[in-house]
Amino acid sequence: MTDQAQGRQGVLAIIPARGGSKGLPRKNVLPLGGLPLIAWTVRAALGAPCVVRTVVSTDDVVAHVLESLGWQGPAVLLQPTSPFRTARDIEAAHTLWRQSGAPGCVSVCAVEESPWLMFGLDSGGALQCLLPEPPVPARPPFPAPRNRGL
Repeated sequence: MTDQAQGRQGVLAIIPARGGSKGLPRKNVLPLGGLPLIAWTVRAALGAPCVVRTVVSTDDVVAHVLESLGWQGPAVLLQPTSPFRTARDIEAAHTLWRQSGAPGCVSVCAVEESPWLMFGLDSGGALQCLLPEPPVPARPPFPAPRNRGL
């Protein structure tokens, strides 16, 4: 797809919005800051200059939608559960991806604690480690992820 106004190839934004979340049913339509959760992602995609078309899918229709559009260019997958992503973030990721020549780009964020120290609740409500015991008992702390400009 070509963004004729900019004379460059634009990207297709694909927003997968399952309704059947196991952890929080219908989470994509639940309110967050006065809007449904998915609205934040749709707004960011529509506001990013590199995005020339936005498709919201439910469950496993992404491949069918892409085929029906005849899409052969790059696509960006925007999870609706990242509501604080902005159009500027999408544009910055697109710029980084184009300049790097990499086959893809993914955004991540630093965490305060090592994943080995993170816990969740099991199905019975008991606290459990998110990761299994580390393979090496006395391991030094994990290095912090590097910020690559996003």
